[in-house]
This record gives sequence, structure tokens and C-alpha cells, in this order.
Amino acid sequence: ALRIFPEPGPIAFAWEEAELTIALPPGAPVGRMGERVVTLTSIAEDRRGNRLEKTYEFAYTTGDSIPSGAIEGKLSGGTRTPARILLFAAPGPPIDSLAAVDPIRETAPEPSGDFRFSHLTVGVEYSYALFALSKESSGPGLDPDRDRVAFGPDSLRLTADSAIVSGIALKLT
Repeated sequence: ALRIFPEPGPIAFAWEEAELTIALPPGAPVGRMGERVVTLTSIAEDRRGNRLEKTYEFAYTTGDSIPSGAIEGKLSGGTRTPARILLFAAPGPPIDSLAAVDPIRETAPEPSGDFRFSHLTVGVEYSYALFALSKESSGPGLDPDRDRVAFGPDSLRLTADSAIVSGIALKLT
């Protein structure tokens, strides 16, 4: 439910009432431009089992600016287990295999199915790809008979003219 990109290593956190405190390990690396993105998804629960109403995301930087790009859309075909939406990025041409790269970010859709990845690098040097998963089976790996997946468009690029890509439809099948 709590994700930090780039991953800083082991973190400690405390959630008390309306306050979340996150402690990063000393010397934790930051992104190439000094940025870090923190996401607390709507599947986060307090000790009483109460979930957040929506996903919260913020960014901070030790550099000059925070990236302004975003990718947003809607996930349909919901299941009884919370879905995860993974964002992949690679320099250069479109990503031809998600197995070749690690996801850079993860979120959970809102109850409405809406999702958004903010604070993304704008420019033709990156290709982005989306993958959604609802893991219904137990154990490692994917079970094609029980787990449901959705793939986004082959390649998403954020440019100065189109820094926000919206209307991405993902359907779990």
C-alpha cells in the first residue's frame, strides 16, 4: 500500500490518526534528478481495517524541478482481490517485453477504477507501458485460469505538447 520510487531500501513508517511518518534509511539514493515519489494507495488500512478513500501521491526533489508528466485512465473488470497497476519505463524505443524491465511505479485503482501516475519524466527519451494484475491464485507466478491481467497500449510517450496522457482503458480478463 505504501510505495516509494526510487526504492530507498528498508523503510520504517508509523500511521497514527491522520498523520503518516516515513523514515528512509540514511544515505538512501534519490532519482537521477533528485526526485522521489511517494504513493499511499487506497488499499492501505489502519489497525481497525478502515481503508483510505483514494490514493495519495506526492513528490519532492533535491534538484531544480519535479517532473510534470502524467498517465491516467480507468481499470474495469474488477475482482474480489485488489488490483495492482504497474508502470514500466525504458529509454529509447517502445518496450517490447515487460519481462525485460522492472516496473518503476505501482498503484491501486480507486473504487471507481480510476488510476493516475503523476510526476513522470516528459520527453521522447522514455517509453512507458502499463500492466494491471488481480492475483486470485495463491503461490508464486501467474495462474492463467484464475489470475486476471490487462495490458495497456504498446508505447506511451510524454512530450512537451502532450505531457498528460489520459483516457487509457485497461480491462482485466
